[in-house]
Amino acid sequence: MPIYSIRPSVDDPEAGPEWLASFGLVLTLSVGVPKMWSRRLASKGRTVPAQQERLGLVDTGASRTCIDISITRQLGLLPLQTTPVATPSGIEERGVYPVRLEFPDMPIPTHAFLRVLAVDLAGMGVGVLIGRDILQNCLMIWNGRTGEVTLAY
Repeated sequence: MPIYSIRPSVDDPEAGPEWLASFGLVLTLSVGVPKMWSRRLASKGRTVPAQQERLGLVDTGASRTCIDISITRQLGLLPLQTTPVATPSGIEERGVYPVRLEFPDMPIPTHAFLRVLAVDLAGMGVGVLIGRDILQNCLMIWNGRTGEVTLAY
């Protein structure tokens, strides 16, 4: 089982345990169209949209992974369906989009065809909320005292 430890204070001496408590676990990831869609677009002579490198916030409160609505436009994605979603302001209909998620240099495997929700994340500073649909297959240890998070997949 590959293990990945993240300790923000190693990369930034100013960041200690308070940093993790304030900002949460933020990972770099890549969002793109699923490979089968890429092949279909290429076979029709259409341009395949480039993968979008984004920051993703691990959100244990999100049952499903969410991407910013702007990513769906940049990738030219169309919703597969809509679904009711419980938010702090009530139930809202959200589009469900197929994406390919990759986590470079991490033990989290590529999700070749993941159904994600499109939401407005513009004010959060991230493009993706990494939900329990991805986290359900990993072991995550959050050490608040040291500011370290360990992921094993």
